[in-house]
Parts: sequence; C-alpha cells; structure tokens
Amino acid sequence: MDPAVEEFVERFGLETKTEGLARTAGRVFAYLLVRGEPCSCDELAQELQISRGGVSMSTRYLESRDLAERTGVPGDQRIYYRIPEDPFANLILNSLERRRRIHDLTRDARRALGDRPLDERYEGATDRLARMERFYEMVIGRMETGLEAWRAADGVREDERTSEGGA
Repeated sequence: MDPAVEEFVERFGLETKTEGLARTAGRVFAYLLVRGEPCSCDELAQELQISRGGVSMSTRYLESRDLAERTGVPGDQRIYYRIPEDPFANLILNSLERRRRIHDLTRDARRALGDRPLDERYEGATDRLARMERFYEMVIGRMETGLEAWRAADGVREDERTSEGGA
C-alpha cells in the first residue's frame, strides 16, 4: 500500500472512533474511498492486514449506515464492496440520526420531569434539559441546512442519492 494511503487509512480509522465508528470500519471506509474501485473481502483483508471476520463485520456495519455497498464484478462470484454515490451526505445523515436521538431523549426526560416540584438535588433540571434540547434543535437545523448546501454544491441529483431512512 502506498505510504500516504496507509497513513490516511490509519489516521482516519483512529479519528472515526470519535464519531462512533469502529476503528476497523473506519479503515475499511477510508481504503474504499481512496481505492475508488470495488474490492473483495480478501483484498480488503490483505491490504488492511485484518482478518476476514474483521472485514465482514466492518462491511456489514458500513452497509447498515449506507457507507458501503455490495457489488459484483463480471465473471467473478465473489462479493465486492465500494463506496456509494454520496457517502459524505450519508456521514451527515448518520450524525444527524444520533443527534436526533439525543434530542428526543432529552425532550422526553424534560417532559417526564414536567413542572412538578423536584427534590432539591434536581433543582433546575428541567431548565438545563430545555437548554440542551434547544441546543440540539439548533445543531440539527444547521446540519440539515449544511446537508442541503452540500448536495446543491456537489450537484448530486435526487434520484442518485442513497436512502435517507435509518442512516
């Protein structure tokens, strides 16, 4: 593997841990991105020096997040993987989903506490939760606007985009 590619793949794998992506899955994604053409599980295992089981777990995870997709190569029965048409929008969609879950969890907790008197240990809890809820509403809104701007700037047509459900 080219040293610059290897460094990118390794650093990307480490960095993606902060975004909730397993290091190996981050490495597979980075390699597929740089490689550009479909890769078999055997190729991924060899190039990244990871087990086939690690490749299998990583590709399944990436597929579930619309960050990799299965494909075939004419004349070859093996399964190959490649990056989807717009993986960058899918990265944003995955991040949005996590932030929406946190927002909803915060909103539900605030509602459950309601306006009733609370034990002194929790004084101000509903105000803090409401502030956190507003924070996530703002972040989600900005991310949605950013996604729209990315799509407009990138020129990806609506019919070329991957599914947004469950990203």
